[in-house]
Amino acid sequence: MDKLIPVVSKLQEIAANSNLHLDIKLPQIVAIGAQASGKSSVLELLVGKDLLPRGSGVVTRAPIVLKLNKSNEEFVLLSRKCFADFAQAKEEIQKQVDLRAGKNKDISHDPVIVSVHSPKVLDMTLVDLPGLTKLPLANQPKDTAEKTRSLARSFITSSDSLILAVSPANVDIANSDALQLAREVDPEGTRTLGVITKLDLAGAGADVVRVIQGKEYPLKLGYVGVVCRSQEDIKTGKSLEQALEDEESFLRKSTYSGIKDLCGISRLTQRLTQILIQHIIEKPVSYTHLRAHETSLHLVCRLLLEKKKKKKK
Repeated sequence: MDKLIPVVSKLQEIAANSNLHLDIKLPQIVAIGAQASGKSSVLELLVGKDLLPRGSGVVTRAPIVLKLNKSNEEFVLLSRKCFADFAQAKEEIQKQVDLRAGKNKDISHDPVIVSVHSPKVLDMTLVDLPGLTKLPLANQPKDTAEKTRSLARSFITSSDSLILAVSPANVDIANSDALQLAREVDPEGTRTLGVITKLDLAGAGADVVRVIQGKEYPLKLGYVGVVCRSQEDIKTGKSLEQALEDEESFLRKSTYSGIKDLCGISRLTQRLTQILIQHIIEKPVSYTHLRAHETSLHLVCRLLLEKKKKKKK
């Protein structure tokens, strides 16, 4: 999001210089997908912090709402506690999930709210949800599959939510739980961005290339293919920085080198930046004395003109 930060900052600076308070509300980004599809891996790379609970089996058993706040210091606020150590914050998140959902693999609708403060983020919200399932596992209630779907649906129904539909490359796109659910609430695909994970597990990848190009199941916002840390990578302590380097190396040497403009976490970040900037341009914003339904694009133009007039005086 590095390229979006100065854009938002500039808008707020212009407003401040004109004695106005500008309230830019970015859409909530919600990641949905089947269990073990790589949702948490994608979000942690977007945040740039190893913060979300990871492991084998059912790990995300309650919504984890990451409220990102741009600030000069890096810390996490959670459960009325302040954490400067992100590893300790991660342990507390897992503890809060267990408190809500118990330890028998049940699913809770009660979200864990995590406030992340950093100079490298924007004021926005990311949501990690329990993976969509078809059958309950041992010790899970019989309605677990419906619970995961209704929970996801409750977060993505709002038109203010941007859906990251996460699907692994080693599963036929026709069987994507994420795309199926996204289509129910966003039939035109105007706020659904497809994310294809695990490119390194998809063999030759010819069919996956067609998916990422939008030739199999088109989405208006398109697709981005990524390679994230595997469970083994996490166990061996591979850092997020090393994961990004390994992803770049893989993409450069693989079948996906021909569509490099559609692959990689860096490309996903760029695509989200484009979508969010477009959102800022198109959506009405709120600031003191702002005329009804005036868009932020009109606001920028008018404030720039006002600024020039002041300089002439």
